[in-house]
Amino acid sequence: MLNRIRESLVNPGALIQYRNDSLFKALGYMLFFALFMSVSMVIMILAFTGVSGTTKQSIMNDMVPLETNCKLEDAQLICDEPTQHTFYQMGNLTFSINTESSQAPSDYPTNTLHFIIHDQSLILYGRTLLGASSFEIPLSELNRSVHNLDFAMLTTNPSQFEVLVFRAVDDLIIEYRAVWGSLYVISSLLSGLFLFSVFITLNTFLTRARLPMIPLKQMFVMMTYAGTALYIVLIFNSLWNFSFFVLIILLLVAFRQMNRLTLEIQNRVYRQ
Repeated sequence: MLNRIRESLVNPGALIQYRNDSLFKALGYMLFFALFMSVSMVIMILAFTGVSGTTKQSIMNDMVPLETNCKLEDAQLICDEPTQHTFYQMGNLTFSINTESSQAPSDYPTNTLHFIIHDQSLILYGRTLLGASSFEIPLSELNRSVHNLDFAMLTTNPSQFEVLVFRAVDDLIIEYRAVWGSLYVISSLLSGLFLFSVFITLNTFLTRARLPMIPLKQMFVMMTYAGTALYIVLIFNSLWNFSFFVLIILLLVAFRQMNRLTLEIQNRVYRQ
């Protein structure tokens, strides 16, 4: 692998010698760099200490107060009358309370992640590739700041309500960081692999249109190795978020390396 990296950066024309590598080896090479695309996500997850002040304020501004008297008492939801209320909704995310005796994912819109306080539990309803799913957390396992919480504070004392609620929210997010963090890292990895694949596949077909005598598999393998500079540019962009102008310049440099391979292939073909 190190030889392929070196040749790609220093002498792309020499990558022709690896044209008979298997597709699995080429895809493994691409996957190796895609792993580094998730580094920025890993850093962000590990550095997370809680919801930012700006985000908290934005959520509080959009919170919808209750019209009935409801509170948490000894980690149990108690309302004066049957209540179903959504405090906050953002895109496909909602936060609600519900005093109905039975709860089921089918009761709620699909493709939305619902956080619902019900009786003595915080219930999460969502949808996966396998269908509707749910996860339940006892309220007693949340931060003690919300074990006894009067929802009327959202109107009477919003600043204190914000402190108490987000103390529990931050603790909950950090406690389950391994779960949601893994999903984000996997998503970042797959996104990077998809991005690399699109660039390499397009360049493979465009180059082969000029050199149809080269087998498609060989062309793809060589272009996968020649894309090393491209992978590195995209990896560093995910870490530092280059300006558009700088990114374009770096991408042009990366594609120049791939073009050097194309010129070498072309020279060898027409010399025969």
